Amino acid sequence: MTDKPWTDEQIYKAARDEWVGVLLQLWEAYDKQPNPKQLRTYINQLSSIPMGALEKAVALLLREHKYNSVPTIAEIWDVLKRLNGGSDKIIVNTKPWVWRLMGEDVMPEIL
Repeated sequence: MTDKPWTDEQIYKAARDEWVGVLLQLWEAYDKQPNPKQLRTYINQLSSIPMGALEKAVALLLREHKYNSVPTIAEIWDVLKRLNGGSDKIIVNTKPWVWRLMGEDVMPEIL
């Protein structure tokens, strides 16, 4: 029995959920619960970051962040810039394709 190929919507949702899952590690590591408004702000401010760059930044933050708090958006951007030689080359000019299905007020189902 063969599985049907995924639809574009299924691919987008899976990629979006994986991206948000990487970001949520910042709350999980410090045993914090993100509220939807806070998470939406982080998503909106970081949505131009490709998955690979986000994974590297989160991994480094989990090793280096010294307080029992979720790193701020500014801290995340500082790490992203540090990992990329101080440049903004990691930023994509438009929101990544995975966000096409996500409206401004729609929260990921994984919460």
